[in-house]
Amino acid sequence: EILCRQEITPTLTMTVAEGACLTPPSPLLQRTRACQRPPCPVVGGKPSQWTVGAWSQCSAKCGQGVQTRSVLCPSGDCNINERPVTETPCNMPPCQTQSHRHLHTWLYTEWSQECSESCGTGVQKRRVVCSAGPKMEGFCDISMRPDQQRSCSSDKHCGALWFSGPWGQRTKEPR
Repeated sequence: EILCRQEITPTLTMTVAEGACLTPPSPLLQRTRACQRPPCPVVGGKPSQWTVGAWSQCSAKCGQGVQTRSVLCPSGDCNINERPVTETPCNMPPCQTQSHRHLHTWLYTEWSQECSESCGTGVQKRRVVCSAGPKMEGFCDISMRPDQQRSCSSDKHCGALWFSGPWGQRTKEPR
């Protein structure tokens, strides 16, 4: 697992989501390992084929980022040496600041794993801070601040409960 840790101040270091990392991961970081598998069998006269998904959007809004895609082997016996790449670098327009005050960027954690409610609609949260440090939001562009919470829902339906109140006065029934 590769994590991005960002030093906010000398006493505050935060693990941030990959999209919030200020520097892209080094190409020297190894994300996969090669392994030897036996030769793949030929099915129906031709070897099994890898299936690739569409490339994702670039992980960065500006500067250098990464695009990813899914690569699957539906039959389970594709040649690992012919596996297409799952990541490729992407370059967006250079990052620009709107003013001298906005020299810093927003850092954020991953969304909380749990929804605040076990049934129905709830909230997921994450931490968002300006890279200038705690209580220094003025050094980041407030219009670009990521959301700190989002709604989430559970597939589990909330059960109904019956409540009883005090007895009311009896009314005369019409005849």
